[in-house]
Amino acid sequence: MKIILSDTKLIFLIIKKKVQVCGEKHINPLYIFIVYLSTAYFPPVSWFAAYVYAHEVVIEDAEHYLKQTYRNRCRIYSAGGPMDLSVPVVHRSESRNIRSVEISYTSDWQKQHARALESAYRRSPFYEFYLDDLQWVFTSREKYLFDLNEKIIQRLVDIIGLPSHWKFSGEYHPPVTEEKTDLRYAIHPKSRCAVPVPGYEAPVYTQVFEESHGFYPDLSILDLLFHCGPDTATVLRSSIHPGSGEFF
Repeated sequence: MKIILSDTKLIFLIIKKKVQVCGEKHINPLYIFIVYLSTAYFPPVSWFAAYVYAHEVVIEDAEHYLKQTYRNRCRIYSAGGPMDLSVPVVHRSESRNIRSVEISYTSDWQKQHARALESAYRRSPFYEFYLDDLQWVFTSREKYLFDLNEKIIQRLVDIIGLPSHWKFSGEYHPPVTEEKTDLRYAIHPKSRCAVPVPGYEAPVYTQVFEESHGFYPDLSILDLLFHCGPDTATVLRSSIHPGSGEFF
């Protein structure tokens, strides 16, 4: 649906009045757009900001697997600075559908990730509060990467208090460059684009190691969750600004 700017502002004002405040069960989407996203392992803050601002989210499940993306990694803030945690996958010579990518358990990556998160966030205000909700990730033996990501995303949506308004693509369609809401390849750990989500401004909040290394934006949603706790949904909602050109 194509909406002119004046109509969009009107819709924003109407919907904004209906949005529930932080602390209640769910934070409603603020816009009526469909946003296309890739699967991701503990997705970055910008991924969830796009999720919050969509009426419906379509997660790509028919693409070929892409290496060195958030599909199998997340970025946290360790004592030494930003640190990537990667889920190892079983290598194949041929290209594979994202749903068929198997997780490798030849190394104890789950224990490594759990220890890295503890080291990075045990001093954050809400690490222990959410720890029990996430421990299963580091003890489960999911066969496929996509299935693990799906369960993680659903759990995070529940924890943050967001509606489950997402579905899978079912079939692959090439990206359309002028389509601002197709973010499947825009949110990338090596992206040169400073603001991968249109209208997105990375929220600034206190981080444990900020005094040593400064503030690092757009890390894994875990960084925001462990530092901001129940205010996470409100912070996400405030990270995309009406009238700045986002999705219009």
